[in-house]
Amino acid sequence: MHQFVLCNDTLKYVNVVNDLGVLVDPYLTFEAHIYNIVQKALRRCYLIFKLFQSRNTELLVRAFKTYVRPLLEINSQVWSPHLLKDIRRHEAVQCRFTKKLGGFHTFPYTERLKLLGLERLEVRRIMADLLFVYKLLSGFTALRADGYFNLICVCTANRGHPYKLFLTRCFTGVQKYFFSAIVLLKYGINCLVTLILHVLILLGAELLVLI
Repeated sequence: MHQFVLCNDTLKYVNVVNDLGVLVDPYLTFEAHIYNIVQKALRRCYLIFKLFQSRNTELLVRAFKTYVRPLLEINSQVWSPHLLKDIRRHEAVQCRFTKKLGGFHTFPYTERLKLLGLERLEVRRIMADLLFVYKLLSGFTALRADGYFNLICVCTANRGHPYKLFLTRCFTGVQKYFFSAIVLLKYGINCLVTLILHVLILLGAELLVLI
């Protein structure tokens, strides 16, 4: 194996690097990153129950939204899990927290979310993905939409618009689970109208806050 030297120091080979807070591995599975943020989130959940003397449900849920959930959602467009084990590990943080709330341990997870006014973390990742695509196509970011999607105009006299999204063929796992591929294959979005409807339905009033 070839060795690289910088200023007389031999550089070490590593399997995971930290790039702007995201742990990146050679195959872009982001398994190490998901494990890392889950462990951090569980520690913060523990500190919330340990340091807060009040057991008021509304206060504890607000603390979870403020101190824990951002850890689990930041830059999710980059590392969004596609393996079932990672999805379950990620969702388990919120599941455990809500189960520890007074009087909620007997309810199933979905019922607890309804009573507490929370969404599944997977749903919130979908919301974040849709919002990012909307910003990308609308020019609200410095990124170019054609760097992620093939925008092909198939307009006719009666129907169509210039925002039909097409995906190039994926030959590797890295391409298959890239952001643009996940958006089109997993969520089934193929036009801007459908995208806007999904965003408005899922986000509602939160759209104004997130933009």
